[in-house]
Amino acid sequence: MAIQINTASQPQFTDLVNRVFQKSVMSFPYIIRDSGLVNVENMEMNTGLFRRLAEAPVTTRFASFKAEGQVAKAAAFQYGYEKDLQIKRYGLDLGITREERIANKNQEVIQKLLNVSTSVPEAIELDLSHVIGFGASASYVDRDGLTRDISTADGQPLFSASHTLSGSATTFSNRVTGDPAFSKGALETMERLISEQTFDNLGQKLRMNFDIIWCTDDSVTNNRIDEELGATADTTSSNAGTINVNNRKYRKVRLPYVATTVTGIPDTTKRRYWGIACSEYTTLNFKMLEAPFLKAPRDGNNGEEFSSENWQYAGRGSYGIAVVNAQWIKGSLPTN
Repeated sequence: MAIQINTASQPQFTDLVNRVFQKSVMSFPYIIRDSGLVNVENMEMNTGLFRRLAEAPVTTRFASFKAEGQVAKAAAFQYGYEKDLQIKRYGLDLGITREERIANKNQEVIQKLLNVSTSVPEAIELDLSHVIGFGASASYVDRDGLTRDISTADGQPLFSASHTLSGSATTFSNRVTGDPAFSKGALETMERLISEQTFDNLGQKLRMNFDIIWCTDDSVTNNRIDEELGATADTTSSNAGTINVNNRKYRKVRLPYVATTVTGIPDTTKRRYWGIACSEYTTLNFKMLEAPFLKAPRDGNNGEEFSSENWQYAGRGSYGIAVVNAQWIKGSLPTN
């Protein structure tokens, strides 16, 4: 980036910072947010900090016999579970010292500007990824020491063998027993959860087109998935003429922040997490109230600290995350 930092005035320097910020935000590579795993919505200002999310009501899906002259059987109607999403504000502050300004410390200042520019987008990616990465639990304590509720609306962890339905005594599992690492056999076992463990809230079988296979950035898992999806022949057969039924069945989504701790440090116990998902029915919701923006010093707004002479800049944004149900995603969470 060909930027020269010099002894410019505060307005000139702020204009430079704004240019760096806008370029960084506009070019930021949102991976999980734009993967198809997330419902993304921008909220209007002055509409509150909470949203109540609800599953779509369901009715009896199959018509019954109607005898001549008789009233048809009444359809059952069932409301689903509800989940509240709360908007919270996030930010990171940056001080540019006078020494950095007058000494023309180009790369040092530019790197600091880039870090604050992408701090909110990076937080969005980390927080969305941790819904999956900590999906074996109903909550976790985040990087700020706050407890985050990532349970589904039935009170279960995202990945659970005991999910409940609002209108039926039936329970279902969206986590593969034994948490196998990825293989063709493990994928077929997971696909059985689609046909045998995917219901609406009346306990009726729910048809979904699972089109995504997700994983961490573990190279072994990625390579195995690429081999299985990309091969033209059955990867478990010595007969080159056999058909690979998984060829192009799924679109792979690689999620680098799933296998991390709350502070974004790599967590090797999660590196082999993987699963499948239906983008059409996802209920992982992300709502943005304030898109990432820059707070900059101006005359009269105390942007320059009197004693230190630092110019203060800050990245800010407001968003909320909540997941309503688990029918749309299946997972395997091996830890060894």
